Parts: sequence; C-alpha cells; structure tokens
Amino acid sequence: MPIRLPFPLPTFAFYQRLTARERVLLLIVGGSLVVIVNLILLSVLIRSWRDLSLQYTEKSQELYRETAFADQKASLWQPRNEWLKKTQPPLANRSLAGPQLQEAIKGIAQGNQVIVTNQKFVTATTAAAYQPVTVGISTQSDWKSVVKFMATLQRPDAFLVFNTASLHTEQSDPAQVKGEFVISKWYAPAAK
Repeated sequence: MPIRLPFPLPTFAFYQRLTARERVLLLIVGGSLVVIVNLILLSVLIRSWRDLSLQYTEKSQELYRETAFADQKASLWQPRNEWLKKTQPPLANRSLAGPQLQEAIKGIAQGNQVIVTNQKFVTATTAAAYQPVTVGISTQSDWKSVVKFMATLQRPDAFLVFNTASLHTEQSDPAQVKGEFVISKWYAPAAK
C-alpha cells in the first residue's frame, strides 16, 4: 500500500485542475528553481570554503614564523642581549654626554671631509631599551663624503642612530650637499 502525503486541500485542488502539460511545466519550473537555489548555495559555500582555506593557510604560515622566531631565542636573541649588556655604554653623566657626542660626531665628519656648520642639543624621549642623548647638526660637503660620513657614523658597536636625515643639493653647485641630521647615541637603560 503506497504512502500518500496529505496535501493541504486548496493545493491539492489546484494541482488536480492542471492539465498534464501544465503539471510537466510546473515540475520543470519547480525543478529549475530548486537547481538554481542549490547552485547559489553551492557557490556561497565554495566561496566561504576558499576564504576559510586562505585564512587557514595564512594563520598556519604566521604560526610557523612565530614558532621559528621563538625557537631562535636561545641561538639568536639571548646572545644579542648578552652582547648589548656587555657592549652598550652606560650613561654616567647626561650633561657631559651631549658635548662628548658633539665632539665625536665632529671628529667623524672631519675624517670624512664633511664640514659641520651648526650644532645644537635636542631633547629626546627615553625608551625602555635605551637612554638617548641627541644632537642636531647641519653639514656641507659633496655626495661621496656625506655618504661615507653616514656609513662611518652608523656602526652597530657605536650605538649612533640617525633619527632624521635630510639632504639637499645646492642650486649653484649640484655636487655640493647640505645635510640636516638629528643623531642620537643610545646608552644602556637606567638601572632599576
């Protein structure tokens, strides 16, 4: 005995009034709507799957990088911290550190044929990892000399850093360069 699903009375009456061709047409239109809705849902699901797959890949790569970074702690970061503690100079007297920095920069400039035209002290904010002493200088030289000056000044073991550097050629002589620099020396952090 076949099981028949009960249709609501008005729907069953509507379906009974249709001809055989109309019933086929109704099945084709209904089936087409079901297929279209399924295709739309499938495309949304595929797009979501692609987005999630891309996010998973990005997060996996980020996790790999962070794990590699953490694994380097013993081989890279601890020796770096020990080197900093051993090499970075302590700040004994802030009032003497400024003039000493000016003289050191002036000596490096003269050694590279760079003329220092103006010097001034600049206040700098203290960071957790270092105590800066900052000076501003104006220079005049040719391109080759100023590049050698900048390379000589910014050695890792000197702890000298360019906060800002601005170079301008002179209009009368393009081979001559005027430079405006703000240079800091990073001293070891204050003892707690």
